[in-house]
Amino acid sequence: KTTLAKELSARLGIPHVELDGLYHQANWQPANDEDFLASVKAATSGDSWVICGNYYSKIGQEIWPQADTIIWCNYSFGRVFWQLLRRTLTRGARRAELWNGNRERLSALFTKDSIILWMLKTWKKQTIRYEEMFHRSTLSATLIRLKNPKERREFLKSVNDKN
Repeated sequence: KTTLAKELSARLGIPHVELDGLYHQANWQPANDEDFLASVKAATSGDSWVICGNYYSKIGQEIWPQADTIIWCNYSFGRVFWQLLRRTLTRGARRAELWNGNRERLSALFTKDSIILWMLKTWKKQTIRYEEMFHRSTLSATLIRLKNPKERREFLKSVNDKN
C-alpha cells in the first residue's frame, strides 16, 4: 500500500498522507479517536491527496466519501505474508524509524502484538470485509481492485499516460 501511495502521490504531484504515522504516537501509543480524526481531516483539507491505509472504522464515514478513487491492493495471502515478513525483518534489523520515534523490533515478532500474528488472524476477515464493502458501496468514488504487482504497475502506467 505504502509503495503504491508514494508512487501515485509523486506522479500526481499531490500530498501523501500516511495514516499509520498519524495514528501511532510515540512508544506505539494510539492516538485517541477524536485527535486521529482531526489530524486526518487536517491532512486531507486540500483539494487533492493520496491516503495510505484505511482505518475505516475510525475515519471511513467521514473521509472515504471525500475520495474520488479508492484502491484496494487485494494481493494473495502468500504475497502479503512474505512481503510483511520481509519488511518487518528488514526494518527490525536496520532499526529504521517509522514515525514518531517508533521502530520495529525483531523481538516483537514473538509477542501477542506481532504484526505477523495480526496479519495471520485478520487477513481472511479483512478480505471478506473489503469484498463486501466494494460490492455494496454507495460511494461515488471509482473503486479499483489490484490483485498483484503486475496490475499495480499497469495501473501506475495508466496514470502516467493520463498526465
